[in-house]
Amino acid sequence: MARGSLRRTARTIVSALVVLWGMHIVSLFYPQILGLGIRPRVGNGLWGILTCPLLHASALHLAANCTALVPLLFLSLSYSEELTADAVGVTWLVGGGLVWVFGNSTYQGQPTVHIGASGLVFGLLGFLLFAGFWRRDIRAFLLTVLVFLFYGGTVGTLLHVIPGVSWSSHMFGFLSGVATARVTRRDPRRTRGGRQ
Repeated sequence: MARGSLRRTARTIVSALVVLWGMHIVSLFYPQILGLGIRPRVGNGLWGILTCPLLHASALHLAANCTALVPLLFLSLSYSEELTADAVGVTWLVGGGLVWVFGNSTYQGQPTVHIGASGLVFGLLGFLLFAGFWRRDIRAFLLTVLVFLFYGGTVGTLLHVIPGVSWSSHMFGFLSGVATARVTRRDPRRTRGGRQ
């Protein structure tokens, strides 16, 4: 990777971390903002589609998401900034929208609020795992193999519903990433390895 590209990738990742941890610090002083996540099938819960990935229940929750988000962002941005933006955007909006439509609205008899960046993590995972199958590009294929070796087991968590964890965010995030890989498979834009 060229030095300029590496700097740009690093700036993007650091910026994302600053925003996420900054929002977490704000939530420590104003915990009521954690109620601004996705509330399925509730009118004013639609705003949560925009805020959900920025809100985390605890520092541990955020750290766990960042541990996966940082390397996946690095790999994806190293391949293509534009396609990464597509994958993140589709996962954020479409995946979040699907959570609002189909997600659990209650948990243990209480209204559910879906928060956290794990949907984005699974969106990038879905995008990177399937880009290599649909793009005629050896770099994308090698990236798919690499991501599968390191994160393939994570996909298995989609088969289990864990109490207190937003399974719908994970599943719809993953499917949104896969859909992005499919829709952009013939995208003529340059990647960092040259033309498709």
